[in-house]
Order: sequence, then C-alpha cells, then structure tokens
Amino acid sequence: SNPGDAGGDRSVRARAAYERAERASSDLHFAEALTAYDEAISLDPSAPYVRIARARAADLRAHAEGDFVPLARLEAVRRRPSATRDEIESLSRDAERFPVGRVRSEAQLVIAEAYWHRFGSPDSAANALEKALSDTSADRLTRALALSELVALERERDRLAAAAHVLSRFPDLAPNLHAEVRRLV
Repeated sequence: SNPGDAGGDRSVRARAAYERAERASSDLHFAEALTAYDEAISLDPSAPYVRIARARAADLRAHAEGDFVPLARLEAVRRRPSATRDEIESLSRDAERFPVGRVRSEAQLVIAEAYWHRFGSPDSAANALEKALSDTSADRLTRALALSELVALERERDRLAAAAHVLSRFPDLAPNLHAEVRRLV
C-alpha cells in the first residue's frame, strides 16, 4: 500500500464513524453516538462535518446523566408530536425520578407544552413549568424559557398578578420580561 493513502483511509473511516454516530443518535443510542462522534473527530479533525460532530458530542455530554436513559426516554416522546395524554403523564412520572441534570427540566418543558397546547390543561402545564423553573440543575436558557412560558400562560389566563409574582421570584432570569409585566401591572 502507498503511504499517501493513510490520510484517505482515515478520512473514509472518519466519515463512516460520523455516519454511524448520526444513525445511533437517530435510534436513541446516545452512548454509541457519542463514542462514534469522538472517533470521527479524532480520525479527521479537519473534516467539514467536524464542527457539527463537536457540537453534538458536547450536547450529548451535557445530557448524559443516568447513562443517557433519561435522554432516550425524553427524546422518544419529544420526537412524537402526537404523543397521547397517557404517554405525557408517563413521562411526567418518569421525570420525577430522573437524576439531577438538564434532561429533567427539558422534559418538564415538553410536558408543559403538551398539557397547555394539546390537552388544554393549563394547571398541569403551569405545574410542569414551575418544576423546570425551580430546577437548580437546569441550564439558564431552559429556566428562562420556562419562566417566559409560565408568564405567557398566566397572561393568557388573565392572571397578571400571578405572572408578576412568578417574575418577582426570578427577577434576573428575564429582566426585559420583568420590566414589561411590571409596566402592565
């Protein structure tokens, strides 16, 4: 074999690893996906898809709590926009037992969205949003989104005082929203 082929072979193996990672992720096999993304990055760090592989690997690492079991559970529901009320309630019960980490609060956002917009259960939606908002292991963006959604839900129900109260508990999470609702009150 020609020594010049080594780079081409690494490039082919890297591409195969990247494609394997994408399939594994699609199939909810996140540990396998992470390993394959890392393999693709190390085999051919200058490949055009490496920026995507790095971002996906970082995102998987940030959602790895519970050996990816909670993430797989969440994604199975999130990828089915027509999930039934029973499936949402089951996810809600499971999320209560998810380990500390980002997935737990992200699951609450999915649950809240379904209760609010599909099932017309604003109280259940508010409960899920409150859980996401109060979860100290959630990332700031998820908590800010939960706050924004909870304020929108309370405003939709003509409960401006409740919206203002929620915002007063978390004044630094969404300062612009805080100012807007204060003006309205």
